[in-house]
Amino acid sequence: TVTYTGSEQSITGITAMGLIDGHTYEGLTYAAKGTNVGEYDGEFSGTAVIKDAAGNDVTNNYNVKTEIGKLTINKAEIAVTFTGDSKTVTYTGIEQSINGITPTGLLEGHTYEGLTYLAKGTDAGEYNGAFTGTVVIKDANGTDVTENYKVKTEIGKLTINPITDKVTVTITGNTDTKPYNGTTQTVTGYTFASDNKLYTESKVDFTGIATAAGITAGKYDMNLKPEHFSNKDTTNFTNVEFVVTDGWLRITPLDALVITANDATKPYDGKPLTESGFTYVGKLNEGDTIEAVVEGTITD
Repeated sequence: TVTYTGSEQSITGITAMGLIDGHTYEGLTYAAKGTNVGEYDGEFSGTAVIKDAAGNDVTNNYNVKTEIGKLTINKAEIAVTFTGDSKTVTYTGIEQSINGITPTGLLEGHTYEGLTYLAKGTDAGEYNGAFTGTVVIKDANGTDVTENYKVKTEIGKLTINPITDKVTVTITGNTDTKPYNGTTQTVTGYTFASDNKLYTESKVDFTGIATAAGITAGKYDMNLKPEHFSNKDTTNFTNVEFVVTDGWLRITPLDALVITANDATKPYDGKPLTESGFTYVGKLNEGDTIEAVVEGTITD
């Protein structure tokens, strides 16, 4: 009885019982052999020739009988460890994974199948791997020899590091110039630009008001400041700088109005000459009116 080794094992010994002292035999061989777990009957080959001490053939004086034995191969407990890969990478914005397995302890020529491994993740952090399936170990002939192994699995992990290089985000407030129209006018919003394509506008937290508004002629600022913007994806980006250019609205006045008092004449009548009318040249905004007081009288 032996233990499985992965290689062929055999026994060849013969024990002769009943030979007279000094007699020997030749011509008979025996073997029992096998590789895998199980029982293997032996087999004799050849013909026994028995000789006395002088070398004379005395076989005819014996009633020769053979009895086979057997080789028993018991299963082994060969330690084999399947280790899942570990790897460290940098955040890319998409899912990353590893699936390699390293076996340790397999006998030469043996292979495995049926066992898979995966560790995956997207955001910065550590992700433990996991094994799935049931391992089957085969020898070089394709025979399932799994029972001879004591299988152990060890998971690895995928480590995703954040981006630590500085990311510069440029915020530019929108601007516009509009003519006065007598109503509240506005400019809203800003443009976003980043020197890292992975850092998108969705990762920015804005707490200000991106609006400039006014009615009368003049310039109105949004008052955007860097402190109004912050990085809300601190998991994947550790160093983000915000460069802010303020937005504004400029309301321009209408063209100048020229108001001219009306001329008036009459023959002398001893009474004061008065004229309150006027004319103007220029454009009034819709809904606006002009009120003007023309003063002055003359009698003589």
